[in-house]
Amino acid sequence: MRYSYDYTSDSEEPSNADTAHPTNDTAMSTDNMGEPSNASIDTVPQWLRAMLELQQQQIADIHANQQRQYKEIQRLTRQGTPAQTIPTPTELNMNTMQAPKERLGAPAYFDASDLTLYPSWRLEMLAKLSVDGDAIGSLTNQGWYINGRLKDRAKQKFHPWMEACEPALRTPDNIIKHLDVLFRPAMQQKALDWLQSVRQRNTPLITFISDFNTKILEAGGRSWEDRMKISMLKKALTFELLQALISVDEAPTYEDFCIQL
Repeated sequence: MRYSYDYTSDSEEPSNADTAHPTNDTAMSTDNMGEPSNASIDTVPQWLRAMLELQQQQIADIHANQQRQYKEIQRLTRQGTPAQTIPTPTELNMNTMQAPKERLGAPAYFDASDLTLYPSWRLEMLAKLSVDGDAIGSLTNQGWYINGRLKDRAKQKFHPWMEACEPALRTPDNIIKHLDVLFRPAMQQKALDWLQSVRQRNTPLITFISDFNTKILEAGGRSWEDRMKISMLKKALTFELLQALISVDEAPTYEDFCIQL
């Protein structure tokens, strides 16, 4: 007797019809796993919610702290760089103001070798201080400036007074007064000696009268009486000119007498 059996292997693969299309139940199950439902969110434990909220608050605090640190760095940076200041008008004037320049040349040195030069040197020095005093500096500086224009015999005679004088008294006025004491009397005496001994001789009359008038000034004779000056001048004139004056009425003033000549 022959028996026939049908065997189905446990490892036999399913047919294409069985595997080509998943069932609707399977697809729906997959979709539900991709996105949690609102119901699942509502079921988050309270402790997890509190932890998430605390984490968000910590992140916000860190961000705010970073902002404060950034602002502080900016403030310190501005303090480290000196702020540019706008100069005041006074500062502008001080910066733009230049030291005044001297407009007159320096007076010549005075050495007292010729005392007749003292009046002109003195006048030149006074003009220099009047015009350029600000450029030279303080009164003390001006006093030293005068001292610097003396040399040789003049400086030797003046130096003891300058050395002994208190610094506050070394002003131009005091120095000029002392120079007058030193050199004017000697100059005046020398001019007076010249007036008493001079003779016209061959000197042209115009030149001689001009020199004579200069010596009168040097001798301090500006205020002398006219008769005295006329007498001194007549004594110095030539004999021929004196003879011509005999027939002429003599002018009463010294100036008119010089014109009459």
